[in-house]
Amino acid sequence: MTASVLTAALSEIAADSLLRRAVMDRIGSCDDIAGSEAALLMPDSPGPVSLLERAALAHHVAALLGHDGLTDRYARQLRGVAAPQDAAADLILIETARAAAVFPELHRISAPRRMAIGDRLVAGFRHVHAALSGQGRVHARPVGWDRAGVEVLSRILTMVSFQARLLTGLRQCADARRPLLADHWRDGG
Repeated sequence: MTASVLTAALSEIAADSLLRRAVMDRIGSCDDIAGSEAALLMPDSPGPVSLLERAALAHHVAALLGHDGLTDRYARQLRGVAAPQDAAADLILIETARAAAVFPELHRISAPRRMAIGDRLVAGFRHVHAALSGQGRVHARPVGWDRAGVEVLSRILTMVSFQARLLTGLRQCADARRPLLADHWRDGG
């Protein structure tokens, strides 16, 4: 989670509120989250999961969770790691939008697009879908993924889910406080 995402969430919380002070007191934790995110999504040595796959999976999780801010953020990251002539990134964005539109139903990617995106990444998308929807069985090891790759996939799923819930929770807390603050000022308190 970058400072800009956190700053946007904090800007919706009154500067003098206890909630804002509590969040600011924990800003070091947010720095740790940002560092963990960078290490997971943009490692110096990607290992068994490419940078494109990492960005695509993060984007897919955010889209299925319906978190527009994170979906847009990871779409930008996906475009940033894809080679300019790589059409797979555009297809990933299209197919992820289609999957999000029918979620929790499973979106089936056509054979030609599956070939362009890659069976391995499509299997990763299905794994994410099964985990988030509660429908179907989550396979311990999706087709084409080794143990180390599944660990990375699971960590991305967990991290993006956490980010979405954290940002949504902060926004809900800020929204819940707005009417109270408005009443306070209106009543002259």
